[in-house]
Amino acid sequence: KKLQGQACSLEVVKSIIILVFSVIVLALVIVATSHWKRWAKSWRWLLLAWLFSLAAPFAVTSIPVRFFIRWNTVEHDFQEFMRNTKEHFGLNAKLEAATGDSSSICHKPIGDLKEHWDVVMPKAIEMCSLITRVAGYLKYDPAPIRDACTALEDFHGTVDEGVKLTQRVCAGLDVAWMPTQAGDHADKLE
Repeated sequence: KKLQGQACSLEVVKSIIILVFSVIVLALVIVATSHWKRWAKSWRWLLLAWLFSLAAPFAVTSIPVRFFIRWNTVEHDFQEFMRNTKEHFGLNAKLEAATGDSSSICHKPIGDLKEHWDVVMPKAIEMCSLITRVAGYLKYDPAPIRDACTALEDFHGTVDEGVKLTQRVCAGLDVAWMPTQAGDHADKLE
């Protein structure tokens, strides 16, 4: 509601600017009609009126929004909107599903990962896809695992290389979402 009030004051200022320019254009057109018999002078007044009518939208768009909207006052409203969005789209459940899938992959011994690579790789790719989709709605930047996820999506290497990429994804996931367990995989991020 605070944002709406601030946006309304901005709209009022914009409307006043358009009104001022419109009055100026109207006055110039009236002056042009009073000089109707002298075509050259009338033409110049009309040209000036036309230039003012073109300048009005530029004047309105050149108003800096930051002078009217204080973003720090709407932080609470924004957080509430994000919470409602997460609930509506079930992002918390998707996040829990991603971390649940990660525990089925990330906390297995390397030997098991290599042995079941045909099952592990699609789960890791699905986990990457979910992480990057959900990340925009969370206070989370998937940068630590973006490179590993990109490499996994186009992966054609050996199983050992694939397991290393999967471990990097798991390490990034731990660092991003599970800070208490970040030490488990933090050494693998380097």
